[in-house]
Amino acid sequence: NSGSFNQNRKGIRSSQAILLSALEPFIQYTMTLQFPTTCPHGIGQSAVYLPDKKKVVVIGGTDGGNHALGYTQILDLTTGQWSNGPQLNTPRYDLAAVYCQSQSKIYAIGGSDSEELNSIEILDAGGNIGSSTWTALPSQYILQRPRVASAAVLIVDRFLVVMG
Repeated sequence: NSGSFNQNRKGIRSSQAILLSALEPFIQYTMTLQFPTTCPHGIGQSAVYLPDKKKVVVIGGTDGGNHALGYTQILDLTTGQWSNGPQLNTPRYDLAAVYCQSQSKIYAIGGSDSEELNSIEILDAGGNIGSSTWTALPSQYILQRPRVASAAVLIVDRFLVVMG
């Protein structure tokens, strides 16, 4: 029941509780989820939901300060287990991210690594995400100007950065 699930969240940091609240419709209430202890999580992460794989991928963030993280963490919604994903080429926080299901690609867009970024990285999510590699898109595909704390939306297999 919902009450027991809420009790399982005691002691979890606010950023984790927000993610768990967003995931509640997709998980069983008997499951207790915690971020892996191998990865520090602070603020500024972005997450994408992969409905075809029943996974959530959490990308980047900071250690709570201005130190950008290159981590990717993968939550399997069928088991409630976290696993490590590939490292970003450029650690970043306050990034936008979007998943293109028809291409099985995750895009990490802009953000900051203490400097504002206009770069985009792409991850092939078609196979085992954990063994995939983030690839920086070539310079002709970089953002015209850096974007921080932006949002991205998928429109007919293309993404659009709308703010930031």
